[in-house]
Amino acid sequence: SMFGGYLNRAFGGEEGEIREVLSILGDLYCLKPKEVSLPSGKREIGRLAGLVYQGKFYGREFLIVSPVCPDYSYQTDPFTGRVEYDFKKLGRGVPLTVEALLGKGSGIIDFFRDRGLLLTYFLLMADVEADDGDVLTTMKLEKGEFLERVVQSGEAVGKVARKKLGNTVRVEMLSRFLSEEDGFRARNILGVLREETIRGIAEGRAGLYSRWFDPEDSLELNKLALRRARMDILKYLTFGSAARRKGAVVLEATAPQIVSLYNFGNGLPLVPVFQIENKY
Repeated sequence: SMFGGYLNRAFGGEEGEIREVLSILGDLYCLKPKEVSLPSGKREIGRLAGLVYQGKFYGREFLIVSPVCPDYSYQTDPFTGRVEYDFKKLGRGVPLTVEALLGKGSGIIDFFRDRGLLLTYFLLMADVEADDGDVLTTMKLEKGEFLERVVQSGEAVGKVARKKLGNTVRVEMLSRFLSEEDGFRARNILGVLREETIRGIAEGRAGLYSRWFDPEDSLELNKLALRRARMDILKYLTFGSAARRKGAVVLEATAPQIVSLYNFGNGLPLVPVFQIENKY
């Protein structure tokens, strides 16, 4: 098969080993976990095959990572069941995304763990939001207070995550996962992104920005959305660079158009992305 050839070229894998990896991938894609989109495209699936191979036959840690938004407040539409952040306050509890990650996402963790991989699952709390002046202004919080709440939130996440997944799971601050090199790389990619890509993301997230930052009118919203989109794109490109550099797999509960940014740019292996479909 195509992926067997890739494993043979990349690692010199023996036929029995390659068959076992292909069997694991076959099981995964036959399983079709409910409400989780699996990695797609030859290169992304090929990269997943390589990481499974290294984990299975070289004892390499199989690293799954999820970025976790801070505990922003939200509301549920009583008719559609759709959940929307309203950003009225920042809590100290378990953030909205964690419910999806530990609910729909836990099947992915269990799948790889049950295949004998040395798996660690990192939930990465987005402490980097404390460096965002717009966010601090909207939340009416000083940076220190914001960070303190994110840390407390991380402690709450750790308790529920360990209860569900045991010692496989770790909770860390996202800033510890990123490096200056990742930020530099992300800025370079942002510099060559097509303007229509940025505009498309700005339009797709305009409703979110409107609820979050409460612009005065549509003209202000358009300007705000473009500026915020550039900032968000930079954050996601930086995270993507770190995940690619560390040879991780990403389990994600964010909007698909944002997730596609993780694999922008050349020079690093791709990151396989498992995308949880959600209602927010």
